[in-house]
Amino acid sequence: MFLSFPVLSRSAERVRILPLAAAPRELAERTLLEEHAALGCKVIVVEKAGEHFPFVFAPHQILRRSMSTLILTYCRDFADYVRFAGAIGRYFLMRGIPSIVVDSDPRVWELTGMPIERARRYYARGPHPPRNGDIAYTEFVFLGT
Repeated sequence: MFLSFPVLSRSAERVRILPLAAAPRELAERTLLEEHAALGCKVIVVEKAGEHFPFVFAPHQILRRSMSTLILTYCRDFADYVRFAGAIGRYFLMRGIPSIVVDSDPRVWELTGMPIERARRYYARGPHPPRNGDIAYTEFVFLGT
């Protein structure tokens, strides 16, 4: 696990951050986004040049429950999070959330932050383990572990 401070990431791209209510109805992940919003997750859609990139973040506590943060629960590709980290970081910083926890990935070193756990196990249903940036239907979201 890696604690990122996305507001410190370089991001020259101009994007719009949309809440779920303003996101296009035809998004392929619309059901996933609505289900996770109902579970208390933060759902945003980054809009860049007519393209839409959905993200889901679950509430998370670190440092002996003294620091509130979010954990990246879903994105289409982890590279999307790295690409838009600066804009996402500014959006959440304005809402009092300075950090986002992500799974370790070789691309994570493009972000500003620090490792906080060596390994985490996820228990998921089905034959395919979750990929980085997609723990949407794991016990983490439903049980808050």
